[in-house]
Amino acid sequence: FGWMVVPDLAGAIRTMESKGFPCLMTARIPGIRFAYFDTTTALGALLEAFELDKSAKPRLPDRVWPGK
Repeated sequence: FGWMVVPDLAGAIRTMESKGFPCLMTARIPGIRFAYFDTTTALGALLEAFELDKSAKPRLPDRVWPGK
């Protein structure tokens, strides 16, 4: 399973489908829109692409590994 951040999810869906990787599902949760693509023949796994809403404020992680 892999993932990538894209600036334009609709454009990414068009591009991936034109390359032969069908979009299996799309969804939206607060701050993020995402899609899953069937890339199993090429990558051996599904690929997730997601776009952060322009108004989303990234949250810093509670911890970072390795710690300081």
